[in-house]
Amino acid sequence: MRGTDTAFRQMLRHDMAAGLGRAWFFYIPLILAVFFSMAAFYRLGNALMEEAFQPTFADYLLEFFKGMKIYDKNRQEPFRIPSMFILFHLYMAFLVARYPLSDLSGFGRQVILHARNRAKWWNAKVVWCIVNAAVFYLIVLLMAFLFSLAAGRLSAELTEAVNLEVSEVDTSGLDTGLFFLLALLLPFVCSAALSILELAVSLFSKPWCGFVAGAVILALSAYFCHPLLMGNYQMVLRSRAVSFGGVESLYGFLLALALLLLAYFAGRFRFSRYDILV
Repeated sequence: MRGTDTAFRQMLRHDMAAGLGRAWFFYIPLILAVFFSMAAFYRLGNALMEEAFQPTFADYLLEFFKGMKIYDKNRQEPFRIPSMFILFHLYMAFLVARYPLSDLSGFGRQVILHARNRAKWWNAKVVWCIVNAAVFYLIVLLMAFLFSLAAGRLSAELTEAVNLEVSEVDTSGLDTGLFFLLALLLPFVCSAALSILELAVSLFSKPWCGFVAGAVILALSAYFCHPLLMGNYQMVLRSRAVSFGGVESLYGFLLALALLLLAYFAGRFRFSRYDILV
């Protein structure tokens, strides 16, 4: 037991170092994208608002995580892909496709052969997926904090006028707690579940297949507002609390938990029979 615990700690430390610490430069594009997105929001607000534009910390987060309105093809409106939403989640999927399985050609394979316990390798990679998702959201939080400090107000309260005129989101029915649940907690849980699903799919096929699966879910979620499409729970504008016909947040948590458990055990089962010497 002690040997397997040591193997897990070794692999987890290795994953944090190799997949995060020594791969820090992979997060630079994300930092730049978030920066330019929030800068564009500030410029737009200054152009639209007659009074002094001072968005709060929460306003910056809403703009970034709002996603897109429910698409209704009967209204003959153009389908506009929420570019920042897609890029944020696709880049997260790219990093999941890039690192975990590539570890089998190096340190990970050595530890597995030495400890003879594949479950520890899988568990370490699952933890890495969750931490990687957390880093993405922390970067957005940090950038929103800096922007609200330098070009706005450091407040967790939403500004209804800013939200409606600039972000085009009616937040009159949102209190602070519900907003942070819809904008941060639920999307993060969904991102963690989708990352583990991508990793599991990659074991049954190839890393790029897991990436494609995640991209398809995002694309379908943008076009269809359906409770079984995970991406809808990652957009504030798709919530029932904001839009008529939106999805229920409780179902999102249940779906994410079910998907996470299914992906975890399916991936663990598959890896127990995976040929690591190929």
